[in-house]
Amino acid sequence: MTEYRDRLYLSAIAVIRPCISRKRSLVPDDNELRVILNRHAVLSGVVLDSDNAYLLGDGCIDKLYRSASISKLITAIGVMRMVEKERLSLDAPITSFTPLRLGNISLRQLLSHTSGLYDPPDYAKASHTLKPLDAVLSTFIFKPGPHPFRYSNFNFGILGSVIEYVTHQSAEVWMRQNVFEPLCLRGTYDTALAKDASDSYRVMFPSKPLNIRQRALTAPDILSPAPQYHYRFTAGNLYTDAVSLKLVSKLLVGNGNGFLSAESVHAMKSTHGQYGPSDKQLSYGLGMQIIRNEAYGPETLYGHQGFAYGSVHMAFFTESSGHTLISLNNGASEARDGRMSRLNHDLLVWAFGKST
Repeated sequence: MTEYRDRLYLSAIAVIRPCISRKRSLVPDDNELRVILNRHAVLSGVVLDSDNAYLLGDGCIDKLYRSASISKLITAIGVMRMVEKERLSLDAPITSFTPLRLGNISLRQLLSHTSGLYDPPDYAKASHTLKPLDAVLSTFIFKPGPHPFRYSNFNFGILGSVIEYVTHQSAEVWMRQNVFEPLCLRGTYDTALAKDASDSYRVMFPSKPLNIRQRALTAPDILSPAPQYHYRFTAGNLYTDAVSLKLVSKLLVGNGNGFLSAESVHAMKSTHGQYGPSDKQLSYGLGMQIIRNEAYGPETLYGHQGFAYGSVHMAFFTESSGHTLISLNNGASEARDGRMSRLNHDLLVWAFGKST
């Protein structure tokens, strides 16, 4: 059934592709890149290949995009910074420094998706009437010992609550003061502060599921701490731009550049979980996807993908050469092979496979 559905989706994309490709230009033009973007029906956006920026349609290099799960990479940097400043242990139970009922779960387990938690029903829905976090956690049975890898947005949503309990500030304000501003990043989790961000469109079936201005009108207040209710936005709600993501890659390539310790960066880049049969090329560090695929060249890639409302994003870099590839768009084919976006796969081959 899944294979049939995928074929049907790809056939539909092929039908609408000519209508999309006539409507936008690529500046500067690169024939191979243009073919890839057309093949995957990318509407508009930016591709940043180290120092080379390619703008598609009305894409702009400093345009804010809802970066989806790339948010996890930035949230993880904030948590590692918090651990260093507050001298918290990555491996102590979170119950030792917050009142959250999380059994023996540690920060390391949340950051690596090895907590055993999964996304509760309706977790991804845009609803402002949330149950308190303790009420959600009461449905989980916490077992001692290690847990297998299970990718879950809930892990990184809870990290927002942890930040608020430990710092007594909202995660939005603490991240702004301690991560975004010191690193000169444009970033916010607050939709109300991102009114000029790019909307997102679904190319199949054509729709506009994310209208930023409309969403901003009803966005909940996240500027005041409310750890029992702020357990979702640090997983995928970060609005940022390609320039900021490049700065993040430089930070991690440079072993923290004094902002984070080399030990913290090494922990982020170390494998803590394997995707296994669902995608053998992918493993997971702390807030970071790790890719080993010969098609992308001999070096390991570090970074994260992001999928939301039809947008398909990614930000990956190599450790030794510092080669960085960032792709942000407002809509594209959402087809995947395993866990990897087919669009992102082709872009990674284009950028990193050139030297093979």
